[in-house]
Amino acid sequence: ITTSILLLLLSINLFAQKTISIRGFVKDIKGNSLPYCSVGVQETSFGTSAKQDGSFQFAVPASIGNEVVVVASHVGKRTVQKKSQPPN
Repeated sequence: ITTSILLLLLSINLFAQKTISIRGFVKDIKGNSLPYCSVGVQETSFGTSAKQDGSFQFAVPASIGNEVVVVASHVGKRTVQKKSQPPN
């Protein structure tokens, strides 16, 4: 069984201190885009599916906190978690 690793590239922005926009790309270890991956904030219901090019974007309430863990999963691939903090 071959297990591939998902790479998760994130950008987090604050908008008017009410929501946090989380966006990025999901790629495999070779740098190929992984379309339709599930991407979300750990232990919440906030998330989305990556587009065909592996890009994703979704918003969460700023009340979720200053630090989030984003999780990406894809059938047949290893799930990846990445901790990120909003910019100052």
